[in-house]
Amino acid sequence: MMNFRSNFWESDFASQNGFDTLAQHIKEGQKSCKWVEDYLRNRAKLEEEFSRKLVQITKAERSSNSDFGTMKATIDQFRAQTELEATFHQNFGQKLFEESQRLTEFRERQRDERKKIEDKMHRTNKQKKDLHLRMVNLKENYHSRCKLADKADAEKNKSNKLKEVEKSRKNAQQMRSNAEKADEEYKQAVTNIEASRKQWVSEHTETCDTFQNMEETRISQVRNVIWKFANCSSELACKLDDTEESIRKTTEKCDPKTDIRDFTSKKKVGIHPLSPIVYTSFYVETTPTVVSPQPNGNEGEYAFAGSDYAQVERYESPYESADLIIAGVGAAAAAPAPAVAASEIFEAIYSYAPQNSDEIELQQGDRITKTQNVSNEEGWMKGTNMRTNQNGFFPCNYVR
Repeated sequence: MMNFRSNFWESDFASQNGFDTLAQHIKEGQKSCKWVEDYLRNRAKLEEEFSRKLVQITKAERSSNSDFGTMKATIDQFRAQTELEATFHQNFGQKLFEESQRLTEFRERQRDERKKIEDKMHRTNKQKKDLHLRMVNLKENYHSRCKLADKADAEKNKSNKLKEVEKSRKNAQQMRSNAEKADEEYKQAVTNIEASRKQWVSEHTETCDTFQNMEETRISQVRNVIWKFANCSSELACKLDDTEESIRKTTEKCDPKTDIRDFTSKKKVGIHPLSPIVYTSFYVETTPTVVSPQPNGNEGEYAFAGSDYAQVERYESPYESADLIIAGVGAAAAAPAPAVAASEIFEAIYSYAPQNSDEIELQQGDRITKTQNVSNEEGWMKGTNMRTNQNGFFPCNYVR
């Protein structure tokens, strides 16, 4: 039968190997219990510290005007859910700490009970060992006395002299008396050791049953604690997933276009670009008049008057630009400039040094006649500089 009482008996009276094996196993089991206890306590400290750190980073200052609309709502929700996560971790840590306290109390109770049993069994084993040693010594003395008595009996009638015969008889009587006394002492020692043996058997059986019960209780207790820990961890994971899902739902409503429109409508400072600066020659009697751009009838388009070379320039609506930014494309790529007529004359608004042999030099104010009807969607046109009579390519955004 696989239980403690049937498998841990001593091999002889002087041994206590069976008891020592059980006691050491119970002690090692309490060390295992202590490991789980320390893990729960340290994990509780980590959860508490993590909770404080989460609250600390959510409380960090940020500009109240940095976000608008849906992004502000997203960040506020993210912040609130993070604080809620901190609360969950704090509660989880508290549960772990309480479990570690209960496990500590359980382990200390078992430790005290084990020590009492060990003290009791050590006393019983010592008594059994001492009595057994005394019994062995008395047995040897008894056997020795019996041998001497038998020898004296055998030699008492061998002498022919009456005086020596009498002396031998008295010696034989004394030896027999000593043997009988040794026999009584030996019998009493056997009685005592047998009583001690019965007491030891009873106490050893009780100790085995107690140790087995302690071991079963310890295993069940530690198993239940680990089970509770797993359940609490799963519960925490579910709560954290709920918070993340709440953040995801709020994030799904975050719309860049809406926020850019909201910011633009609240913070806009002007809807017209700067008026262009026109070159005025000192030798020209009639100075072109520069006027503010006026709407040209189409949204986002303005006409600049004041010279013979006025043209329509298109400025992207800020809302359209925001949409293009969100879509990941540039405004220029989304709305390529239309090809201009071959007979148009352009004026250089910036100086340009040619980088290749097929390019022409531009100085601010130069007039360029386009000689080829080429689309400027790649940012280049071909024409003749009226000042230098050079013909070649020049960047579109350097002229108007």
